[in-house]
Amino acid sequence: MAQKFNRIGGVDMQNEIIIGVVYNAALLLVLSVIYNAFFVQYGKNAIWKYVIIGTVIGFIGILLMLTPVKLIHGVFFDTRSILISVAAMFFGFIPTIIAAVVVCTYRIIIGGAGALMGVLVTLSSSAIGLLWYQFRLKKINTLNFPASNNKRFVYFEFYFAGVIVHLAMLLCMLALPQDIIQRVFSYMWLPVLLIYPIGSLLLASVLLNGLKQNQ
Repeated sequence: MAQKFNRIGGVDMQNEIIIGVVYNAALLLVLSVIYNAFFVQYGKNAIWKYVIIGTVIGFIGILLMLTPVKLIHGVFFDTRSILISVAAMFFGFIPTIIAAVVVCTYRIIIGGAGALMGVLVTLSSSAIGLLWYQFRLKKINTLNFPASNNKRFVYFEFYFAGVIVHLAMLLCMLALPQDIIQRVFSYMWLPVLLIYPIGSLLLASVLLNGLKQNQ
């Protein structure tokens, strides 16, 4: 086990993290295309729309799991937490539940030491995003967005939401086997708290801008 972790400590692994995050971010942009070109164009009560969007988001989640940053066998990191939390913030309950079921099912099928953590990360990201959707989206949607103060406030809120989601992600590491928790945490806590909230901020900002433009 120690030899496997020694392998991830060098420059090559750092490069892998950067490349993996960039590739994952490119996939996440598909979510903004869906939202701007499809979701806001149709009636909010069209159940078929929610089902299709939830399925597509779940499929994007599977693609993210196919291009992860691998630490050891069965333990890997990708940007599912960004995808699910931001999708929940803007798409609401039905698409999020469908996407979470798809993503969790596939993560269980993959298996490995990180399977339980992966499921918990998906569920916690969904819950936090849905709380924001329930209590904040309508209020932010009514703001006079061109006002600079409102923009700064909203961007800060997106970043803060991303921090909360990924603090929960770090807590989910407690579901890993005891002998690898400390090593995985020591290696991943900085990228998770430094890079992932910025990814959440950028994706949420793109979706909000699309929403405002369509209005």
